[in-house]
Amino acid sequence: MQDKSLVKENPALNIAKPLAVILFTLKMKKILKVVIAIIALGTIVVIAHIIYLTTLAPNENYAHDTYLTTEKNKTALIVVAHDDDATTFAGTTLKLAEDGWEINFLCFYPYHWRPEDTPVRKLEMKNVAKIEGFKHIELIDLELSDSLPE
Repeated sequence: MQDKSLVKENPALNIAKPLAVILFTLKMKKILKVVIAIIALGTIVVIAHIIYLTTLAPNENYAHDTYLTTEKNKTALIVVAHDDDATTFAGTTLKLAEDGWEINFLCFYPYHWRPEDTPVRKLEMKNVAKIEGFKHIELIDLELSDSLPE
């Protein structure tokens, strides 16, 4: 511990403390400037990337398709290997049903893949069929053998 009389006698010690505070402040200002520069650079990069990606978006124009609206026999058969495959085109299926199409749905449930889930998945698919307005739904249990016949 320093004696207070030493501080009074040595003016260099009186200058050292404020100098340390000034150096610390300058160091913090430099760090703050670096952090602000990094944040600004990151923001610029993100904005530039968004602009770049929007310029790459396809701008395609297709001829208007009138088949779905002019077809007289509005009947569709949808066949999927698994019920979750139907989600790929659920929007189209719903549009057809709303436009008065008769939707018939056929789906297979392989016995060898998580058979304990099949009853739940079938119930869910029946609920989807009601919501989307399918006229007929056929859910088929499919048992595949492990080997081909010789």
